[in-house]
Amino acid sequence: MTTFTYPPLPTDRNAIRILTIQPGDFDDQIRSTLTPVPFTERPKYIALSYTWADPYPDDLRTPTIPCREGPAQQTADLQTEVLSMCNTPESIAKVPANRANGADFIIVDTHQFPVQRNLSLALRHLRSPTHPLHLWVDAICIDQQNEKERNVHVAMMSFIYKRATMVVAWLGARRYKGQFNYVQTLRNEWKMGQTQRLVTYMVDPKRPQCSEKPDTETFQRVIRSAYWARVWIIQEFCLAQNLVIAYGSKLWSYKCIRSWDNLQVKKVPSDIGTSGLRWPGFESMVQLFDARESKHTKEMTLECLVETFSKAACGRVQDKIYGLLGLANDITPDPTTNEDTVDPITRYIRLLDIRDEVPPDPPTGRASFKVDYSRPLFQIWTDVLKTSYFRAGHTNGRHIETALADTLTLIPDSASLAGKARHLVVVRSSGVLQAALRQQVEEEVMKSGVPKSIYHEPIIRAIGYLGGEILELGPSCASLIEDPSSQPLWDSCLEAHYPDACDIETLRGINERYMATLLDYEDKDLSRFRAIIDHRIVAWSISTRRPQSSDPAYIAKYEDIWNNEQIQLTSLEQRICVCTGRQIAVVPSAARTGDIIIRFWSCNTAILMRPYVDNTSFQDISFMLVGRADVVEAVDEDTIHGTIDPRAVKGFSGSLSPTYAASDFEVPGAVYVDLNFNTLQLITSSIAVEAVEGRATKRDNVA
Repeated sequence: MTTFTYPPLPTDRNAIRILTIQPGDFDDQIRSTLTPVPFTERPKYIALSYTWADPYPDDLRTPTIPCREGPAQQTADLQTEVLSMCNTPESIAKVPANRANGADFIIVDTHQFPVQRNLSLALRHLRSPTHPLHLWVDAICIDQQNEKERNVHVAMMSFIYKRATMVVAWLGARRYKGQFNYVQTLRNEWKMGQTQRLVTYMVDPKRPQCSEKPDTETFQRVIRSAYWARVWIIQEFCLAQNLVIAYGSKLWSYKCIRSWDNLQVKKVPSDIGTSGLRWPGFESMVQLFDARESKHTKEMTLECLVETFSKAACGRVQDKIYGLLGLANDITPDPTTNEDTVDPITRYIRLLDIRDEVPPDPPTGRASFKVDYSRPLFQIWTDVLKTSYFRAGHTNGRHIETALADTLTLIPDSASLAGKARHLVVVRSSGVLQAALRQQVEEEVMKSGVPKSIYHEPIIRAIGYLGGEILELGPSCASLIEDPSSQPLWDSCLEAHYPDACDIETLRGINERYMATLLDYEDKDLSRFRAIIDHRIVAWSISTRRPQSSDPAYIAKYEDIWNNEQIQLTSLEQRICVCTGRQIAVVPSAARTGDIIIRFWSCNTAILMRPYVDNTSFQDISFMLVGRADVVEAVDEDTIHGTIDPRAVKGFSGSLSPTYAASDFEVPGAVYVDLNFNTLQLITSSIAVEAVEGRATKRDNVA
């Protein structure tokens, strides 16, 4: 195969390459040219939005369309090259190595250029029999082997799709049912269909002639397309000025498809299913339509988008973030890899002093976000958190703000928490981001450690609440699992602290469920609830002054926790304990009776801390970090009523920790917790967060 060389892009101006498809019949060889065009020339082009992999499982049985100009004899080398270009694990898994019908090629500037089957089918359906068609297609127009070029194009992806005269959302080809004359059928449909007329709509892109409304079978096929579930298509679909949807030879404008009855009422037709859960593509489709119509609202922050589309699929985990940058209204993508480039947030962070009781106001405006696939996931995770936490006027989205406000309204005298949303939600946000990145931040840290730059990162000041006190330590988790004699001793421990018949009945039910959970935990799961040694992590009542964690007396007291040789040897083990508030917890072996569990709004993150008093004044009580905990509580108290977190209401009100709740203050159970990024990552990996979508839901039995 002749090596294809990309025509260079100009270095002094922003530019893209335009793929011009020459006219031809449906099964003619696809011939094209690739031309660099700067945006200063105002190019007219159609941007293609599609999935690199096959959008339907049955596409594996679809033959590659033979070209009438000669046999399209794909080789194993071509198959390998196509798959390497695709760079998506799911594509490699879907196409067996001994089959070549997932690969095709087109002619670009007289060279054979490998493409995936879905793209080949899209180009055949969209090609005009009479006019050249000017397209922008990422797999062809970007040199995918050039990481620097790919970074630049990812950063300006939103601009490319906004500038397009039209965006075509390609859902895939019609179903292949094994017909002998499949190619002829597609050719006939193409000649009668609307997609081959696409080029004529460039003159008036707002008025494409739509195909007829789909029947039940076609609609079912449309919503089953994997297109709706991919990350990259989200911004492509939402940012298009003029959007059309193509399925086979059928073409619908966005306005036309939005008027379909099922999309107006957001229900799957009764004749193909009564529950949207049977059709996850339909839910993704409706979610995408809603996002397009909300793209100018405050819901379009990067943090909100990551959570909203956390289930969207992608080949590279970085795309969970990079694929949404163009749609976020609080972010400016930055393709430069120069780490010395200083944006306003970085400049602000460098000026912060942890000793300041009242830090300076953070900067306003959009945050700059570096696009670089070589960056560690830990840095990408911290950068997303920085853009929301260290920026004035940042919004967490209407659904988060409403849920938080609903919870705070039930806390007496909660005025002192007003205006502190970023402190209240940052722990939850950290967990959401780690989940979106498929917990690979944790895997990266375990394998390579945290980047050295983390030691120069700022403190994140979160607000949590006193979530309970340890009443008594029980046996180790290992003995509960392995030693039958440990269970009666543990039962006696529960009964000693909760003699009331109703309380002990509740606790026995919690304990039974949690024992099953412990058995299901893998060693990796249980090891998360371990000691974390860092004297800089400190908590204190929001109504008092921050303790000086650098004070020698404070450090000496903290070191006393770890000086016991037995604690050092068993710091990776866990013990079970009974706590105030009818709670059971798994804690590190360094835990002691009287230690405090601190929790955070709308998630199950829990940390274990030890009270520290530097004199006899109650107001000088603070808390030192011991480690991460796992807390389980009564299910009947665990229902979220609408958007309210009742456990947080109790915690902020001080009822879960009667010994240390500052009853003289407005919000007696509220505490500041200073966290660094290293500790924040450790305590929020694999956490559960609450759905705050305005409907009544139930948490899992085990928090």
